[in-house]
Amino acid sequence: MAHFACLAYGDGFPAWGEIRVVTSNEAFADRLTSIVQQIAKDYGGTSREYVRPSEISDNSQHNIVLNSTLVRRAFFDDSMRPKYDSIYAITMDELLAADSQAGLSDAEGSLLLPQPVEYPHGRIFAVMNNDKRLLGIARLSLVNRLRLEPSSVRTRLASRRGRTHVVRGVEFVARHNNYLIEILSGAKRKWLEKVGAALWHPTKLERARTLTATFA
Repeated sequence: MAHFACLAYGDGFPAWGEIRVVTSNEAFADRLTSIVQQIAKDYGGTSREYVRPSEISDNSQHNIVLNSTLVRRAFFDDSMRPKYDSIYAITMDELLAADSQAGLSDAEGSLLLPQPVEYPHGRIFAVMNNDKRLLGIARLSLVNRLRLEPSSVRTRLASRRGRTHVVRGVEFVARHNNYLIEILSGAKRKWLEKVGAALWHPTKLERARTLTATFA
């Protein structure tokens, strides 16, 4: 549940009584569907999956939906904003911290291609989000619960509001500043061992395993 909740914070779409997660990765969609079905069973909700074509990609968009007012209210308020006390509770729990961080990274993390350990640009962008408060809680958990070196866990501005980019002729304009948490060289190995190993997204999990092998 902690993993799914943080995945929803980063890449979910809450609405009245439901949380929807969208992915173009079919294997990831299959795993999420199975997990959401189990959550629905445990907490008295229902689940469904539907597929829609994407306007900006050749890959179809898999929508995995958890219909559970109980779960939605536990993690999002009535304005569909994150409940920060819930984020704090699960990310600062010793037993849930790694899974919570993995959920955020499954949603909005990016693992760079393997580089030599000492290479300064061999970084992990653990989370990118426009919610600076959420990132602040996540960083606190990384440092105080997963014991990553504070100087190697950096939060910085990634892109400013108003930035435009075009994908397949469709122009997107950023409505908010985006921030990210960077895991630098000094903390990469511990992050990979604790968070990377808990990832659900198959592509990111495989990349984490490849990166971990560079430390062997």
